[in-house]
Amino acid sequence: MVLLVSSAIALGVVVAVLMLFLGLWTYKDAMVKSDQSPALWVLVVLLIPNFLGLVVYLLVGRTKKQHPAPGSFKKPLIAFAVLTGLTFVVFIGSAVNFAITEGGHFTTTSRYVSGTMIDAFGNARRGRFLGLSASHRNQEWNLSVVRGNGSVQISPRLNDDELAQIYVVGYAGEGEIFLRLEQDGMVEEFHITQFSGLLDITGFTPGRVRMIAVLENAEDVWLNVSWRG
Repeated sequence: MVLLVSSAIALGVVVAVLMLFLGLWTYKDAMVKSDQSPALWVLVVLLIPNFLGLVVYLLVGRTKKQHPAPGSFKKPLIAFAVLTGLTFVVFIGSAVNFAITEGGHFTTTSRYVSGTMIDAFGNARRGRFLGLSASHRNQEWNLSVVRGNGSVQISPRLNDDELAQIYVVGYAGEGEIFLRLEQDGMVEEFHITQFSGLLDITGFTPGRVRMIAVLENAEDVWLNVSWRG
């Protein structure tokens, strides 16, 4: 999360630096190449979005074409391109690897995940996934995957009533899904590729229960686990 915020700030800084470069270049260039006020053209370049202001200045504002340009803004543009590329790499990487949380709600989405990732809340994904989306809020866990081969896990704390009311809906267009529950050496595994119903986990006690969704070359996966109590 910190990396995500930092990269967003870095992107803002890059944009601000670009605007500064464009403003300075426009003012310097307009003093030599334009009949109008340089300050006016700086406003046009900076305030008209999508670089349309710069296009207007280049096409209309540079009326004194016979005068040599005072300088080039090639170097600032190269620097901007490099900084922007690095910033977007960090930004996209942080968006994939870190959860965004609000009011106890954990959500993570990614286009492609490989290897093992553990977010700040202990939720772990291991394997290879395409189109992974997971949410864990209060007494419910939702997981959807376009294609995956690996595992996704959470570790909620359950009381007696919740242990007795673990309801699962699982679906996969292809491949198989298993739900494995672990607690202090005790393990129960359920085949939930096409499943809807309560789980019998006699022997588990109140406390942390590790829930692991295991995908074996599965596609179009949907999983909902709830423990309403």
